[in-house]
Amino acid sequence: MFIGIRLFIEDLKTIFGNKENRLRGHLGGSTSKAAAVVRVVAQLGVSGIILAVCLPAIFDPTQTLVAKEFAAGFVGTVVGFWLK
Repeated sequence: MFIGIRLFIEDLKTIFGNKENRLRGHLGGSTSKAAAVVRVVAQLGVSGIILAVCLPAIFDPTQTLVAKEFAAGFVGTVVGFWLK
């Protein structure tokens, strides 16, 4: 559990510590600093965009129930990605 968070933290250590990502090497991914930067930016970017669009839709009283259900599903997907 929490393998997504562990991999993210290892990527941050790779970026700021100038050492290879030891977990990614075992999983077959690239261990370089450039690959770690791309992964971190992509993960944070996609998660941030989804949350920025969906959270206001969930709490907006003018949205339909169907729209709120879809938004909640997307938020759940983001949470599930980070807690996998």
